[in-house]
Amino acid sequence: MLIFNRMLRVTGGAAAAAWAAEVTAGVNKHSVSEVSLWRAAFGAPVGTIAWSAPVESLGQVDDLNAAMAADADLTALTAKGAEYVAEAEPDRLLAIVHGEVTDSAPVGSYMGAVRAAAAPGQWVGAGAWAAHIAGVYSEVTGLNVVVTSTVAGPMGEFTWFVRHENSASVEAAIAATMSSEKYMTEVNSGGEFFLPGATQMYAQRMA
Repeated sequence: MLIFNRMLRVTGGAAAAAWAAEVTAGVNKHSVSEVSLWRAAFGAPVGTIAWSAPVESLGQVDDLNAAMAADADLTALTAKGAEYVAEAEPDRLLAIVHGEVTDSAPVGSYMGAVRAAAAPGQWVGAGAWAAHIAGVYSEVTGLNVVVTSTVAGPMGEFTWFVRHENSASVEAAIAATMSSEKYMTEVNSGGEFFLPGATQMYAQRMA
């Protein structure tokens, strides 16, 4: 399974949010798998939003793109985004290398995401460590972790995704990891595998 991810920074406040939600509904008329819309809550520039969807194959993405291109109303709505989109990251296709996506996250829930890029010559080691630290995190917090490797987008990038029911779950996980000597020790052991500049953010599902 792959995960498609598109991240933008928008301006326009409530109007931009309404536009993004309308685009999401329009895309989901054609998508085999549910496309979800997220807004950055912490750790990303103000106005950051993202669309995400699990896909079984690149062929499924091709079929979705063809169906959307044939939808004149959706095409016009997408073009309207020029009023709101200030900046766009490269689209990403993410391959799951640890864990699994079992169901969709409810609207209002949170997703924690950590991104880190493997150091030169350390891609295999970074992948093994990424799965290892995910297991330690799950042991300490009781939460499942999905780890992905980017197959389209920034090369050598790994992302850890953790779903939280609400903000209280985010706070509890932070407290659990910060008070765990085992987790902190294991986190410190991973520095050799990654480039400096890992990022961590939390997003809340909008639609």
